[in-house]
Amino acid sequence: MNLLLIGVGGALGAIARYLVGGFVQTRTGGPFPWGTLVVNVGGCLVMGALAGLAEARGLMTQAERAILDDGGQGGFTTFTAFANENYGLLLDSDLMRALANVGLSVVLGVTAVWCGRALAILAAGGRG
Repeated sequence: MNLLLIGVGGALGAIARYLVGGFVQTRTGGPFPWGTLVVNVGGCLVMGALAGLAEARGLMTQAERAILDDGGQGGFTTFTAFANENYGLLLDSDLMRALANVGLSVVLGVTAVWCGRALAILAAGGRG
């Protein structure tokens, strides 16, 4: 049942990401990805609020957390999980692991995109 709830939440989150990101990007224009930035930061704000309510008040059931956190937030932006995990490391006074996670995620992520694009272009016969 949790997988179904996560799937429904994920679908709704992905639709929301598309709508919010597109709305912001068309209004701001230009090459800077404002839509993605707003989605990522907004998603983190919502994730923090949901986590705070769940921890402080015990307001959400396991099913509600599955559809809202794992599904909805995961579909809206996985950046929330990344930020929340780094926040946890900082709460544990583990600055070095938090910095390593940020640095490795950014450098390896951008490098992986570059490699994937290069491989796809090579596979397509070098046209691109």
